[in-house]
Amino acid sequence: MTPDSADDRARDFLRERRWFATITVNLAMISSIMSSTMTNVALPDIMGAHGVGQDIAHWLSTGFISAQTVCMLVAAWMVARIGPRYTYLTAIAVFVTASFIGLYGTTIETLIFARVMQGSAAGMLQPLTLTIVFAAFPPDQRGKAMGIFSMGVVMGPALGPFFGGIIIDQFSWPFVFVGAVPLLVLGGALAMSTLPLKIPNLPSRRFNWLSFALVTLAVSMFLTSLSNGQRLGWNSPEIVLGFVTAALAAGAFLLWEMVTKTPMLQIRLFANKRFALASVVGFIFGAGMFSSMYLLPLYSRTVQEFTPTKTGLVLIPAGLVLLFIFPIAGRIAQNTARVPVFCGLGLFGLSMLLFHDADAATSLLFFITVTVCGRAGLGFVMPSINLHALRSLSNELVAYGAGTFTFVRMLGASIGTNAVAIYLDRQTDVHLEWFKGGQTADNTMTADFMAKMDEYLMQYGLSGIEHSAGSIAHLRRVMEWQANTVAHQDAFVAVGLVFMIGLIPALFLKTGDAQPSTAPPRAASPARATT
Repeated sequence: MTPDSADDRARDFLRERRWFATITVNLAMISSIMSSTMTNVALPDIMGAHGVGQDIAHWLSTGFISAQTVCMLVAAWMVARIGPRYTYLTAIAVFVTASFIGLYGTTIETLIFARVMQGSAAGMLQPLTLTIVFAAFPPDQRGKAMGIFSMGVVMGPALGPFFGGIIIDQFSWPFVFVGAVPLLVLGGALAMSTLPLKIPNLPSRRFNWLSFALVTLAVSMFLTSLSNGQRLGWNSPEIVLGFVTAALAAGAFLLWEMVTKTPMLQIRLFANKRFALASVVGFIFGAGMFSSMYLLPLYSRTVQEFTPTKTGLVLIPAGLVLLFIFPIAGRIAQNTARVPVFCGLGLFGLSMLLFHDADAATSLLFFITVTVCGRAGLGFVMPSINLHALRSLSNELVAYGAGTFTFVRMLGASIGTNAVAIYLDRQTDVHLEWFKGGQTADNTMTADFMAKMDEYLMQYGLSGIEHSAGSIAHLRRVMEWQANTVAHQDAFVAVGLVFMIGLIPALFLKTGDAQPSTAPPRAASPARATT
């Protein structure tokens, strides 16, 4: 059998089963993304069970996203080496194994390790899904295909808190680690008959161990230093050395990717202006979207003091509205990118800015309405930006383009989630110190508060020293709660501003279709971008 006939058979197999293949890969992708946000609802419970603060607990979220980001670069190699079917099954096997490690883990370190394993598997699933969906549909239907893919990317984070909340209230928080397992197993069963053994026009290559080691070192050192900077001091030797190491590793990685014959990130794709501009928007989109998905459940649990189930329920309408948005967004994406991306980023950014005064008194209707509007904006962005990035690449570059573009988007997600977690922690400390500084003898509000608390506690027969200590302890809890509330408001504004910055590159997105080259890339430069 000639290579051409093998490619034709693979293409025909995928086109004939495109809807079943799309359902199969989306099942796993939605499940993995759901799992990434299920744990966010459980963070307060995990912190209480293991006696850790947010500075440690946030690694359950950021560790997942960081591992997912790095392992996205492995997806294209695995698809080329063992094919999409076995790449899919391998990722599911790793994810399920990690899920049970998290379920039975007894230390916070074990839970973080399980989340890193889950993230590694999820990193292989997202680029694979994008590659399959793009390849399964003919060019005139790819706008619809990107709408289907984007539905999984954006609905997954909305469904995660809902199912996570139910699991926590009905069972216990450790079961959030296995909440996605049933869908993953179903996807694995379907894969045997719906996914092809290979992707057309995708030659096998050697794995670039040096590239993988360098990018892993760069990302891990940067995020670790970013996470520990506030605790150890930004000028401390450990933090400075970490950032320097990350910069050197990143520089070495980029240089090596430019000269090696088997690049992982496909730097040359960025010579394609359409792809490069879409990647900038994708980076900002990832940073804003995933940091907001970290903030919203935490805000609901700690500020509005919702139960886990209620936290999930108030986020569900935002996911359901996407069922109506994506068919429209997919058709629009077929013709233009600039308008839907610009309007979508602006709408979501505005929704985040509207939370700048949100507190425990914020009505449930306001919370749901603003969240729905923001998610509607995301629904218009995803199909357009994905199609804009990939449609200008030749067929043999689509798998590499999918991995590279998704890596850039998830790198933004990883950095954004880390940054917002650190910013939230820092702003809480800043506001708490400010509130403490205002508790003086001249503060009449504090004096009235303490007098009322003393009077209330005296009714229970406490001595003067006892009710005085109780009043002071309650005052501290009130200040901590208020500091946490104001810090969340600051964080929402920061996320909103990130999206507003994304409006600038969105203005330069081209409209209309590109004409990708069909010439195969050079052997020494397999990732050459088309212009």
